[in-house]
Amino acid sequence: MGLDVLTENGQIAVNQSRRALELIGKKYVETKQDTIADIDGFFIHDNEVIACYEIKSRKASLEELETRFNNEWIMTYDKVLRGAAISKALQIPFCGVLYLVEDDTAMLIAITDKTGEMVAPIRVERTKTQATCNGGTASRVNAFIDMGKARKYYGS
Repeated sequence: MGLDVLTENGQIAVNQSRRALELIGKKYVETKQDTIADIDGFFIHDNEVIACYEIKSRKASLEELETRFNNEWIMTYDKVLRGAAISKALQIPFCGVLYLVEDDTAMLIAITDKTGEMVAPIRVERTKTQATCNGGTASRVNAFIDMGKARKYYGS
């Protein structure tokens, strides 16, 4: 089974992720794109890692996120737990970055503090969602992250 990032849709997602990071304006380093990783990267400042992050893009607007999706971002709960473990091990926050393609808007939220404790409001539920950027469906335990307190970075 090939990695989704190696497909045309995967490359679009990578470019959208990089656009979100550009909007946020923090220095970052990505995990390798051609391997499976528990997180997508790290924010750095003065040559030190200050946070780890997971990033996703959605073909939605801010209005859609707030109304149709109840201002919640879905991330697999397993991904949240793996990010929290890295957060705890490295004593840095685990953050979520959500890029809303329709508005060219990036959202940044702290999911854990530097001890790995959850700080974002999250509800957990088993649901069916799109499996990957290339489609398909998956039934899995998902975290619904309340984006109400996320910081917004607006593009064009």
